[in-house]
Amino acid sequence: MIVTVYSPKGGVGNTLLTLALAREAANRLKVCAVEFDFTPGDFPSLLDIDRRKNVYTAMRSGIEYAAQRPEGEKFNAIPGGYADIPERFEENDVHNLFAGLTKVYDLILVDIQPLFCPAIIDALNAADRTILVSVDNCSVVSRTIGALDWASTNNFIDLTRFVQVVNMHKRKGMECVNLTGPQIPVIHTIPYLRGLSSYRDIRLKKHMQFILHHLMPDIFEKPKSGLLAFLRGVKDGANSDGKILDDKQDQNG
Repeated sequence: MIVTVYSPKGGVGNTLLTLALAREAANRLKVCAVEFDFTPGDFPSLLDIDRRKNVYTAMRSGIEYAAQRPEGEKFNAIPGGYADIPERFEENDVHNLFAGLTKVYDLILVDIQPLFCPAIIDALNAADRTILVSVDNCSVVSRTIGALDWASTNNFIDLTRFVQVVNMHKRKGMECVNLTGPQIPVIHTIPYLRGLSSYRDIRLKKHMQFILHHLMPDIFEKPKSGLLAFLRGVKDGANSDGKILDDKQDQNG
């Protein structure tokens, strides 16, 4: 299964959500997190992996050569690389890359940059599902509506494959999300988590389980609620061999 994670607005949590999902899903599946952010993206710094072994390298030298295992993780990752890389892609490169990835991995999670280009559109169209990451901010929602309207009107993307996750939510209701424009179903809401600095934060675990259950209900059970489940999650997190990263990423990353 290929799942792209996208927002037309940077800073809403795309990268954090992609990596947190990869970390949780890797407990049951063979997972690869792929960066389609050429601005450049943050995978190399957050995961301490080689930017030179990127998606273009995977296209030319093979997935096995480019895919890297971050220290302390069960998933593999491929960074996006440099800003000029999409210009090197040939017509079927993106399609062939994801076709090859699906032969190796059970789940491919793709972190998508905000700005559209042919490679980004190809990646979105290769996906089985797209998670639209949003926040309940009218300016952000307006920008999202404009970008998706333009892309769907020009038949660049299929909005029926989109689901929505609202991040950093501080209020009980949602005043701005889906007020107008394309009505994309909200499958989960992640509250504002103070002091969140890493995709490895144990407080994300239950939220990732909810999202994975929605995407792949035959594989991932709906997480239990209540204090007992929370304490069990904290215990599991304490027993993890993965260290908390000391990096610049926060919940807005």
